Amino acid sequence: MTGAQRQTDRRWLALGLLAVTQFMLIADQTVVNIALPSMGADLDLGGVDLSWVVNAYVLTFGGLLLLAGRASDVFGRRRMFVAGMLLFAGASLTGGFAERAGVLIAARALQGAGAAVLASAGLAAMMATFPEGPDRNRALGIWAGAAGSGGAVGVLLGGLLTDGPGWPWVLWINVPIGIAGAVLAPRLLAETPRASDRRFDLVGAVSVTVGVSLLVFAFTQAEHAGWTSVQTLAVLLVAVCMLVGFVAFERLAAQPMLPLRVFESRALSVANGTMVLFAGAIYAVMFFLSLYLQEVLGYSPLEAGLAYIPLAMGLVFGPVGGRLLTAAGPRATMLGGLTLATGGVLWFSFISADGSFLVNVLGPSLLIASGGQFTVVGMTTFALAGVRDTDQGVASGLFNTSREVGGAFGVGLLAAIAASHTDAVDRASQAIALSEGYQLGMLGAAAMAALALLCATLTLPSSRHAAFAARSP
Repeated sequence: MTGAQRQTDRRWLALGLLAVTQFMLIADQTVVNIALPSMGADLDLGGVDLSWVVNAYVLTFGGLLLLAGRASDVFGRRRMFVAGMLLFAGASLTGGFAERAGVLIAARALQGAGAAVLASAGLAAMMATFPEGPDRNRALGIWAGAAGSGGAVGVLLGGLLTDGPGWPWVLWINVPIGIAGAVLAPRLLAETPRASDRRFDLVGAVSVTVGVSLLVFAFTQAEHAGWTSVQTLAVLLVAVCMLVGFVAFERLAAQPMLPLRVFESRALSVANGTMVLFAGAIYAVMFFLSLYLQEVLGYSPLEAGLAYIPLAMGLVFGPVGGRLLTAAGPRATMLGGLTLATGGVLWFSFISADGSFLVNVLGPSLLIASGGQFTVVGMTTFALAGVRDTDQGVASGLFNTSREVGGAFGVGLLAAIAASHTDAVDRASQAIALSEGYQLGMLGAAAMAALALLCATLTLPSSRHAAFAARSP
């Protein structure tokens, strides 16, 4: 085997590591949900504690993505990737052994911190490993397929592990993956260029981390506290002030944490804005679908997990998206995917109390699985293709932050709307009242997806190669 062949093989092995890592991170956002009742019974956790088992991960994951991305640019992506793997594995091991609520919640927060490092460093490393062209498109397709199927497979895996060896295994399963990843990364991932000035923007790091964390916190708590409550409005106000202050400071900083030059690419700005809306719609669909299957159709946790298998078909559709990206370009791929996904979400809004898997779940799941992967492949290309190498980490962090903030916003807003409708309806049948609430939530998700499609259609560069032309100076 020649040196060039070995280099090519190593690139695809590196992609395998990065795809598995992304799959693990997304799956971990849903795998715990199925195990929550068992955790509550074993550790005597109340409703507030159980909600923080989920929210602690979401808060640190979403809040630290930009900081982790910039740290990857400054200190090296391979080094940060290994550190993130070890942190994620150690937190998972600790959480599985937890005997008190505080220990479990702290472990989940550390998991989220490790996930933020891995997501930012991993995506940046992949973009650096594969130059623009057909190979990068194939790689993006595989990566997007793994990421897109992670949430759906997480539900299935959570049911299997909770009903089988027990809830600690939904955390412990990450440990061997994390150790293997930490060992393989130095062998497979090339160290990428680091920022020439390694000074760290501490003020920017603190302000953006606190601002994004508060934003995610406000969205995740709004369903319970109320969108017009003093708590929600006060937290949102502080979050906005922190983020406005962050942008103002970054304009003056000699070495900003988020160089504002990255926004000179219109494609990057549009991709991130569209991701907020699209993620809000898809996260809300997965939230309502889980409740619909179990509370209306009466599925067990394991049966609900099995019903998610069509949504996990992103593993199949992702590579197709990579080939479509090469043939049609990022704009057509993204808009085609958004059209399919919007149709799938709208189809879900027709769920009913007497529905079934074949009529109400299978078809829209396949539309979202295919459309979602095409969307993410095109969107990622637009978001990162015009960014200089030394800014790939922070640009990746920004893209992932858009996804997490959008997801928290979509679930928080639409869950509150659905709950208010259900509470206001006086029905003899609880199943009818619940399904009508979930219908309204799904309809709101369809509106968000349609708005994402409209914004992308009107604002994306028209040239199929425009994303590559918008280079930062």
